[in-house]
Amino acid sequence: MVNAALEDWLVLDAAAPSIEEPLLTFLDGTARGELVLPFCTNGHPLDFDQGRCEQDGSTEQPVWRTVSSRATVIASIVMHRTEKTFVKAVVPYPVIEVELGSGHRLYVSTDREPERNYQAGDQVELTFVVVGETRIPRIQVEEPKNKRSGQ
Repeated sequence: MVNAALEDWLVLDAAAPSIEEPLLTFLDGTARGELVLPFCTNGHPLDFDQGRCEQDGSTEQPVWRTVSSRATVIASIVMHRTEKTFVKAVVPYPVIEVELGSGHRLYVSTDREPERNYQAGDQVELTFVVVGETRIPRIQVEEPKNKRSGQ
């Protein structure tokens, strides 16, 4: 995982997630630069507030584990509408659904304004940005080779 966190280019601090359950364990992980997500006791991925596993019916307390930050893009849209209460970007921005190797799905954007659109099947790496006092996952945009320093 990448531990450095950029200030978010996309949303204002007012959009920071609430630091309480069911996100508290997740956000404690992001503060350390880790993706910590819930599983049922039999190892199936759960949503943050899911009380019953859809795959095996178990209802025990979730088990939280650190998972890999590698993901596959499932769907991607470009938003052209801005919500001035929460969005600071003045350009269209991506909203991307990714699936982690653990089976969890997250909706994310990018860590900076992307120069390309993401397509289903693209392999991506998640990193973190700072929104308010929390860190949240974003797709790590690779710098184009012609813009890297020293080239």
